[in-house]
Amino acid sequence: MPYLYEARATKNGVPLSVQVLRRRLPDGTSHKHPLHYHDYTELLFGLTGVASVLIGAEVFPLAPGDMIIIHNGVPHNVITPGGDECTYTVVKFLPQILFAGEQSYSEYAYAFLLLENTPGRRILFPAETLRDTDIAERFHRLEEEFRGQAFGYELALRAEVTAIVLLILRRWQAEDPSRFAALDLGRQKEILRRAIACIKENYATLTESEVADAAGVTPAYLSRVFRRGIHTTFSDFLGRVRLGEAERLLLTTDDSVTEIAEAVGFSTAAYFISLFRKAHGETPSRYRKRHREGAE
Repeated sequence: MPYLYEARATKNGVPLSVQVLRRRLPDGTSHKHPLHYHDYTELLFGLTGVASVLIGAEVFPLAPGDMIIIHNGVPHNVITPGGDECTYTVVKFLPQILFAGEQSYSEYAYAFLLLENTPGRRILFPAETLRDTDIAERFHRLEEEFRGQAFGYELALRAEVTAIVLLILRRWQAEDPSRFAALDLGRQKEILRRAIACIKENYATLTESEVADAAGVTPAYLSRVFRRGIHTTFSDFLGRVRLGEAERLLLTTDDSVTEIAEAVGFSTAAYFISLFRKAHGETPSRYRKRHREGAE
């Protein structure tokens, strides 16, 4: 069965960074949908009845009070094999909302830890493990804010999502402390702070050696700090920054794909297109066309 790419939701032609929905199954259509994937990280919170959540090759039950996290890009679907009715809240958010404009290396590390689809890491949080939290109230507020869209609701959505992400990260940290131990590295904090500041200011033209010079270390040592501190390589981090800027240019300018690739620092348009397709599931041209058609 093919996987279906689900495009980002939009409002007045503008892509939504957070979308909140209440689903009811069976709804007469869900059983016809193949496994699908999207750019969003997805949170499910069970309200009534029991559903089966298919994530990749695994199946997880979703009962009242349960929460499930589904990483972006992972094929999934929700069904009720027995035909019983169930309802649940769906919160979809772009992982990029966790990357603030001004941010410490630790905050980048938290976001990367959320993005990592690490085998064996918990994705189902049963109701009995959440009873000492306010998670149900947070999902309720997310629904209300998204539905009401009062002044500043986007900030409220971001705040509630961030609070839920914090709960997830703390649960993961408690279950696997060694994975998170590198977040407190003394001198390496300052090295990463300098490196990230340099990348954000000069992402289009710099090299790893230049960033290492700015941070006062050798390229080899900088590479080790990136891997240990935020669990990614220097090149992958730089690529994420460049792709983020390329996405903005695709939506806000008429520059060609080749011009954008050059502007953000990719060596060739072909390489840029390959990385963009891997990150977004479509080419830059298709991404721009789809969003512009939605804006008309």
